[in-house]
Order: sequence, then C-alpha cells, then structure tokens
Amino acid sequence: IVATWYLNESTEDEALTRMRNGLFRFLKHHSVGLDKYNETITLFWLKMVRQVESQMPAGHSVTDVANAAVESLGNSKIIFEYFSEELLKSVEAKTSWVEPDRRSLDD
Repeated sequence: IVATWYLNESTEDEALTRMRNGLFRFLKHHSVGLDKYNETITLFWLKMVRQVESQMPAGHSVTDVANAAVESLGNSKIIFEYFSEELLKSVEAKTSWVEPDRRSLDD
C-alpha cells in the first residue's frame, strides 16, 4: 500500500528513495541492523506494483491500484518465482538492483 502511494506521488526513483528511507527508519526504530535491508527486494516490489498499475484502466484511483496490488501480489513468496534465495541473500542484491535469475519481470 505504501509503495502504491509513493509511486502515485512521485517517480520510481523518488519512490525508491522514500521507501528505502522509511525502511531504514523502521529498522533503526526496532534496533535492527541496516544490513537487513535489501535493495533488490525493495525495488522488486515497487516494480511489481508499477506493473499492476500499468494494467489498470484509464481513470483508476490510488485505491483501485492498491486493491489490485493486494489482490495480485498478496503472497510474499511471489518473489521466489523470480529470484533464487541464494541470489537475494547476496551482498550485491542487498546493496543494489540485480536482475532476476529465475524469471524475467517482463514475463
């Protein structure tokens, strides 16, 4: 839902920055090390929400996109259709975007 709002209000790059900063605040608040953050996972979900939005009819609302995103992306395991667990755990994936190793996002 947060991704939907950020993407509605800004560019994908700005949405990523806002999401990243919010996740860093969340981790700090809960005394969790910032090494738990994963750039690839964060950007994956933003891209998936953007993909849902791109399939919406003209004139859709943010609520429409949020509801469609929850309906189609409501399973957190979806990411493993695209990425292996090993790749997601890599330092590269944690610090920058890496392309999926199982399935293209365009499929």
